Amino acid sequence: MSTSLDQIAVPLFSQTLAAQATEIDMAIKHCRDNNVDPATILESRLAPDMFTYTQQVQRASFHACQAMAKLADIDVPEFADDESSFEDLKVRIKTARDFVRGVDVSLLAGREDAAMQVQTRLALLDFTCRDFLLHFAIPQVLFHSTTAHGLLRNAGIDVGKRHFLGSPDDR
Repeated sequence: MSTSLDQIAVPLFSQTLAAQATEIDMAIKHCRDNNVDPATILESRLAPDMFTYTQQVQRASFHACQAMAKLADIDVPEFADDESSFEDLKVRIKTARDFVRGVDVSLLAGREDAAMQVQTRLALLDFTCRDFLLHFAIPQVLFHSTTAHGLLRNAGIDVGKRHFLGSPDDR
């Protein structure tokens, strides 16, 4: 028996987004307990040419939603990308997670080998749905989530691997 696209995508994206929300709660507590201005974390970046923490969270949530929409062949939800606080980011994550979990999985059924295209900043990419999920969407979500996690660690927030991985109950 093969594994369907939704059996891979929905639990992974849902669990990853839930873990990000938990890490944000930890960042809020850290800022409050240590008199840290949240903006210093929200605007932090690992290198000058990389996205800020806020943008990393935005991209992770976007790529999770984009993946589900592309796999289901429905419109990708639009985000304003105007989050300016941890609370705003938590709302965005909840919106993204609700979308991921709310896509009618019957729309993904049998689409593993369907052709699709994704426009990136650099090129128009051709994939099968399976290859898009495994070789583009999942790496995108995990890259941006990992980078956001690393920024929190670098800011002195006591997040660890267990927080990044989240709970299987959040699938």
